[in-house]
Amino acid sequence: MIERDYIMRMVQQLAAFLARMILHRSIGQTELMMVEIDKALNDWLHLNRSDLYDRPGEDLSAHLDTVEGERAYKYLMLATLLQAEAEAVLSAGAHPISTMLLYKKAKLFYDRAFQEDPDLRTREYAEYLAKVEQGLADYDEMDT
Repeated sequence: MIERDYIMRMVQQLAAFLARMILHRSIGQTELMMVEIDKALNDWLHLNRSDLYDRPGEDLSAHLDTVEGERAYKYLMLATLLQAEAEAVLSAGAHPISTMLLYKKAKLFYDRAFQEDPDLRTREYAEYLAKVEQGLADYDEMDT
């Protein structure tokens, strides 16, 4: 019962975070998006925004093993935060390579989350993964 409460709390926090990201992006508040991302990374996964850029996927994965919680949900949270960071820096005019690297890491962690727990592949999260894949495809088109 405690585990189920923990999972529900994580899902609610993630949903509230995503709602704030949509609001901030819709009114052009990129800096607030980045503040929210940094706070969520720190509170939930004991990471900061620079870790998203500086640490390779395997290092991030090993770090998640030290954080309390179910692995699939930690992967899902990190994937969502990586995607939010990619969209925030893209809105701020970041170099496409930075965005592409964030999208690649997001895809890695979405795939791992869905592999750990196939029930997570709900329509909503499948749509997030599709957006990440579209971001990668857009980068591939720019590259050619």
